[in-house]
Amino acid sequence: MSALIFQKSKYCVLKLHQNLPHKFLAPEIYEMYQIEWYDYLEKIRRTIGGKTWIPDTQVIVHLNDKFIGNHSDLFDFVNQNFTINLPVDTEFYENLINESFKKFVDNPDRKFIYLKFSIDGALLGTLIFMLYSDKLRHTCEYFINLCQGDKIKKNDQYLCYKNSTLHRIVKDRWLQLGDLGYENNFIDETTIVAENHLISHDRRGVLSLANDGKNHNGPQFVVSLNPNPWMDNYYVAFGQLIDGANTLKIIEQVDTFYESPLQKIVITECGKFSIDQNNNQQTKKNLY
Repeated sequence: MSALIFQKSKYCVLKLHQNLPHKFLAPEIYEMYQIEWYDYLEKIRRTIGGKTWIPDTQVIVHLNDKFIGNHSDLFDFVNQNFTINLPVDTEFYENLINESFKKFVDNPDRKFIYLKFSIDGALLGTLIFMLYSDKLRHTCEYFINLCQGDKIKKNDQYLCYKNSTLHRIVKDRWLQLGDLGYENNFIDETTIVAENHLISHDRRGVLSLANDGKNHNGPQFVVSLNPNPWMDNYYVAFGQLIDGANTLKIIEQVDTFYESPLQKIVITECGKFSIDQNNNQQTKKNLY
């Protein structure tokens, strides 16, 4: 369980500094969501190589700007040179995981949503997005309403992303989904105006609304597979993928014909994600 390994490594380096402050300065520790970690790992592998290519690498450790390895190398280094007693009770680290997770998710200014997918009827997995609701309140509220399916109507029917299909895969560029089957020739509750362009399409997993002009944003939306800077003043970005790296990888590898997937990819469930949901356990595991 990656979060447990990270918390154990974190506790270890903090104890080193606490017990031997003359030898070790206060450590710099960076916690990342799963998708952010995968992106970081991909970049660092190109420059460092070596043990960063181990498949289960979940911690990267540097000492005085020198790379010493992963969590196993850290524990070997400590055991060979110092006497540090680490708790062996898994519950101790589970409590640290819970505290860390709350710091990431319990932000009153940020909302979270989840999208569950199937491919040709078989359950695939879940994507979890953090929404920048502190910067684009109206856009995020609009998207949440379409995920919940209880606010926005068209022809006396509530609109919802549930059971809609992912209809476009632009290889190495972006995914497009959320087609609810309506053509919008005027501004109504099914589309919104561009709120702002504060969020950049500068990384994998950026969530933004597709549009038919700046006053016709949504309901279709886009998930960037790589940085797409040309979108910055065209699409309104309002969220970031934080969990579901394997699900996204499977989706983007589906074969296409003129950018249309040759397998049926469906959003089977969607809605708000909260810390109290049972499915938050996987996200806790993926805090690196």
